[in-house]
Amino acid sequence: MVWVAQITDVHLDGSDGARERFERVADWMGALRPGLAAILLTGDLVEEGAGTQEDYRLIRDRLAPIAPLIAVPGNADDLDAFDTIFGWDRNPSQASTPGTWLVPVADRVWIAPLDSSDCEENGWSLDQEPVAEVTSEIAALPPDARVLVALHHPPTTIGHAIMDQMCLREVGALEDLVRNDPRVIGVVAGHIHAGLMTSFAGKPLVVGPAVQSGLRLDAELSGAQPELLLGDVPPMLAVHRILDGRLISWFRVIV
Repeated sequence: MVWVAQITDVHLDGSDGARERFERVADWMGALRPGLAAILLTGDLVEEGAGTQEDYRLIRDRLAPIAPLIAVPGNADDLDAFDTIFGWDRNPSQASTPGTWLVPVADRVWIAPLDSSDCEENGWSLDQEPVAEVTSEIAALPPDARVLVALHHPPTTIGHAIMDQMCLREVGALEDLVRNDPRVIGVVAGHIHAGLMTSFAGKPLVVGPAVQSGLRLDAELSGAQPELLLGDVPPMLAVHRILDGRLISWFRVIV
């Protein structure tokens, strides 16, 4: 049995409220028995222009005693500060071989973290070079290996007029990898501030809910023009279980 917790869109900004939401999620993860195989952080850990390197250090130091951390940056992250604290350079401290992309989390289970943080500059497209490298590394794994691909931005639209403008496009190489390699069991992402399930390249695509806030549905945005994000909802996270080669994902509200 392998459990991986995913927290995303923490958006620490120096405020007590943002930190309290994060601490509630950390307390919940720390109380799990049996413990987690890994904690996956899928980006936007700080609020752009407000978060600091100390916020990244707080997240790392608070969570590292609970389980090994695998972190990918989001578009709101300060990449220099993120790299300093989490060592984005392919997570060398945790990779099975320094310089590789794949991070082992259990026997024959790996996570493939990808960086989509600069996609806006590239027209919301994903850098193809690391995808090619990941594809080669997965191809070298045993046939019964299981791989979960993780990145910040969903690689397909999710049926929300506003957020679909910020989903990845030009993801042909990633689509080929996910569709054609049976070792890839699914893709997980963040960014949307809502927990949802869809599919990508014939495999499950799980978008983890945010710690910081919740997203209104399109149907809630007509008429009075309310705020896009709800700040008064409880923090949430996703917990993924890999069982008999299948991905099973739970969304958990922390009250």
